[in-house]
Amino acid sequence: MAVHRRAHRALQEYATIYGALALPASELQLAHFLVWMLCLRDPTLDVATVELYSSVLSDWHNTCASVLQLPLANPCSSALIRTLLRAARRGLKRVARRKEPYTAPQLVRMLHAGFDLTTVGGLHDRLLFCFCLFGPLRPGVTTNLTIDYSVVNDPRSPIGLRVIFTADSQVKVRNDVVEISVMVDKNVDASNRRTVHIPSGVLGIDTPNDLLFYLKACRPPTGGTLFASAKCPRQKIPSRVAPHLFAFNNNAYTASCELNKRAFKRAFELAEKWELDLFGGGSPRKTLAQLLWAVTGDRRVVVDFGGWAIGKEESAVDSYFKVTTAQRLRILQNLLQKLLDVGELSALDAEICGRAA
Repeated sequence: MAVHRRAHRALQEYATIYGALALPASELQLAHFLVWMLCLRDPTLDVATVELYSSVLSDWHNTCASVLQLPLANPCSSALIRTLLRAARRGLKRVARRKEPYTAPQLVRMLHAGFDLTTVGGLHDRLLFCFCLFGPLRPGVTTNLTIDYSVVNDPRSPIGLRVIFTADSQVKVRNDVVEISVMVDKNVDASNRRTVHIPSGVLGIDTPNDLLFYLKACRPPTGGTLFASAKCPRQKIPSRVAPHLFAFNNNAYTASCELNKRAFKRAFELAEKWELDLFGGGSPRKTLAQLLWAVTGDRRVVVDFGGWAIGKEESAVDSYFKVTTAQRLRILQNLLQKLLDVGELSALDAEICGRAA
């Protein structure tokens, strides 16, 4: 539905500028709309996005013709529009510059020095970073995870509070492990669900307790997105936590690219702009894939951790086995020692992680 809203918003913007009727569209009007998005709009849109919007408008015309029983022609299926999009693919397709993964030393420094954990924004950002890294989840999936929980007084629990998760919560902590139910993602459907587990102590980071503390101290809105953005991200965490101390926006925090750059800049104060531009929202996910390959040399481990599809080039035997949850937990928990063993981390970096744990 989001892409439908964006497509209609773009068409409405075009119609306002040119004084045109938004829908239904004629063949020539649609052609001019596509050219406007590709060449005239500020900023212009990539060919893939324009093709997606054209598909949305095609669906709209077909649905109207079917439901209303009107002789409504679909301009998106015309030879003119198909030729225009084909030419755009050949001549206007942007070459995406792939973002880099972090090296193991860079990652350790970012995890332990890249976030101000005295603020609500710092707690939020490292938690989001760890979900993208240890999941490893795509940024768009992570920022749309919903959480249902309550916080109750319990003198036996840390800071006198206990978090109770509902059965419907997509994110839970069970037995000192974060459990994430991925409902919407590539390669995820009703017959192929994906559950992600993140244990404590991975590279010196206690993600389960970080999550519980964030819920107790900051109280993001229950029933909403876990990573809703704080209205005042630099607000300090008080020594005594209480409900309603922090205000949150309704939207999910989606600027994962900027989050990564901020953390890198905080960890490496002398980093220049070209270094910051090497990394983006997908860098944490790429980083775990690279590190798993370094310590296991097993392509199937990488595929199962990241939830990637098993391509046609794979042997049929791959469908008969997978990396189990227990095996994944052990791999993550032993990642520090393995990185040290294969020379990806120095003894000093390993000591930093060990002290934090």
